[in-house]
Amino acid sequence: DVAEVCYLGGMVMDVVDSITIPVNAYANNALRDFKRYLNKHFADMIGISAMTGAYSNALEYSRVAKEHGLYVVLGGYHPTALPDDVLKSPYVDAVIRGEGELTFKELVNNGPSEGVKGLSFKNNGTIIHNPDRALIEDLDTIPHPLREIRPKRFGNAGSDYLFDTIFTSRGCRIKCSFCSNDMVNKSWRCRSPENVIEELKMIHTTKKRKILKIWDANVLTSVDRMEKIVDLMFENDLTNFKIWTESRSTDIIKAERIM
Repeated sequence: DVAEVCYLGGMVMDVVDSITIPVNAYANNALRDFKRYLNKHFADMIGISAMTGAYSNALEYSRVAKEHGLYVVLGGYHPTALPDDVLKSPYVDAVIRGEGELTFKELVNNGPSEGVKGLSFKNNGTIIHNPDRALIEDLDTIPHPLREIRPKRFGNAGSDYLFDTIFTSRGCRIKCSFCSNDMVNKSWRCRSPENVIEELKMIHTTKKRKILKIWDANVLTSVDRMEKIVDLMFENDLTNFKIWTESRSTDIIKAERIM
């Protein structure tokens, strides 16, 4: 999903001339479409979020972007885990480690510099790792995602995808050895139920039943909080969703009312 990029877009929309997600990654030949887009549209910078399984594709997009003179920034789980390896690529100029919103906004405003916490970047061939950035403790301060920048996909406009994503919390209290969540999101923090409901109002419609992926690492970390969100969804008639989410089986047992 492109949710991460949409949250970044919401963070910088007031400080850039324009921002867009140029291509539908599910198209028959998305890389070709990306080249055609850059042939017709001017841009300064591209941000790409990549997990390990998609990293080779991210480098292909980076290569095309560099051929068109863009400054290429990678973020997400893989670049956070291996910033030195990622920056060895001639197609990558900088890596945003960990949560990206504040670092990305400072990078857009100030350019690559040693004052931007959470940034690793190249300076005359030398890789510089700035200090880590502190976690965003109050997630309600993050602007709602700029979903309208998404490309048309499967016949749906960017502001009205049939499959949509939201996060109501970040991080996890359980640090499982097999899970990469702690690499980026670390300690558990949550949005207020009221803030979540305001975003759900933006994507809910009675015209079609959307699939809603709640992107939390463990949606039932606080059962009382999730009960409040569910109650508010009913109170505000936000019930036309099919919900996909993840939780630990031990927490599901505690949440019989929600189930």
